[in-house]
Amino acid sequence: MTSRLHLHQENHSEISACAPSIPRFNKLDFTALIIDKQFRTPAAVMAYVQDQASLGMQDFTHRHQRRLRDMIADAWEWEAARVTASKEAESDWQLLQRLARTPCSCSSGEAACRWSAACGAFFERNRATLNEEEFVACVAAVVQTGPSKTSRVPLLVGPTNAGKSTVFDPIDKVFGEEAVFHTPALGCSMPLANLAGGKKRFIYLDDYRPVEYASVPSRSPTLAVPTFLKLLGGQFLEITVSQSFNNGNADIKWQRGLVMTAKCEGLWVSSNGVVSPEDIRHMQSRVHQFHAMAQLPTEALRAVPPCPEGFSRWLLLGSAEAAARHVPRPLSSITDEGVAINAPLPIHDDEEAESSFFL
Repeated sequence: MTSRLHLHQENHSEISACAPSIPRFNKLDFTALIIDKQFRTPAAVMAYVQDQASLGMQDFTHRHQRRLRDMIADAWEWEAARVTASKEAESDWQLLQRLARTPCSCSSGEAACRWSAACGAFFERNRATLNEEEFVACVAAVVQTGPSKTSRVPLLVGPTNAGKSTVFDPIDKVFGEEAVFHTPALGCSMPLANLAGGKKRFIYLDDYRPVEYASVPSRSPTLAVPTFLKLLGGQFLEITVSQSFNNGNADIKWQRGLVMTAKCEGLWVSSNGVVSPEDIRHMQSRVHQFHAMAQLPTEALRAVPPCPEGFSRWLLLGSAEAAARHVPRPLSSITDEGVAINAPLPIHDDEEAESSFFL
């Protein structure tokens, strides 16, 4: 792309020497300019074009001034196309396996992973109320298969400053911030519209209150009970999108990862009576609620860099250990003498089970 930009500038010099006409400057040239100069905002582009660019660049930029932000986004999407395509070719679990084999990005040299240390301290503080093995197995299951009635969504509940978000914040780094769907604004008229484009790989609902979102506004709730149940049940549902697409409606079926965090106080209480007790029980059946009740004092809080590699290793190793210790139920079979119990399936040792998750 840089060579194209230089070629255009050289051609402009040759043309301007023999003719006063403005040379043609198109969007591909503009993309080369954005990438070469590392521009991120319309203001940066206009400042450069006004002071240093050719007449063709100036004319093109001025004519498309209102579209500069979109064209800058297009340029960086173009630049990242190869990387994006390679990521799209691997499943979410394969992505985690690849990152788990990658050196930690939040530490340097021989320093230990800061996120892993903070995560370990979090589970140690909450060992009385939170089973780490059960928790990591729940997260791994929903990442691999998506949410369903039998694969419930992990909901990490606790007070402020308990460290709940610290555990899940690396998800943005694992899948990319633009590929993660985050908690919509309360009262939003199209809360799930971004899921219709097919660009999201994960749903991370941080500080999400299911009953409140299902009851506010009272006439048209942000995320009504049926929508919540179908989304977390891996079922088809119709969502509201822009009128420019599909007449304002689109069908989706979410079959990828989904995790939630929430404050515990008043979590399952309907303040305005819109959500019935039966509906609340139905919503609770879609989540696996874990409690992290140990609260850190304000002076003990530290910034923890989210580490995608550390998170991936924690998830894969933890789920492998949980699977290795799980004893399958004996299966019944019909014989001539009646019902017989088959022998349990063989269980590999921890080392073999862990290594299989990285293959």
